[in-house]
Amino acid sequence: MLVSIGIPALNEEGVVGRTIRSVSLEKIREMGYGVELLVIDNESEDGTAMAAGAGFLAGLISR
Repeated sequence: MLVSIGIPALNEEGVVGRTIRSVSLEKIREMGYGVELLVIDNESEDGTAMAAGAGFLAGLISR
């Protein structure tokens, strides 16, 4: 079974990396689940997409 975690973001450059790192992916995997982490960037005007994509996540959805 796959668990999908979506994090909505709008101008969250300063905190999106910390938010992504706060998700306990390893604990979810230990429970026997696959996991994907998606950041949904809603036209941020700062560097949210770039900060989120800095090696942290499985996918970025940018509107």
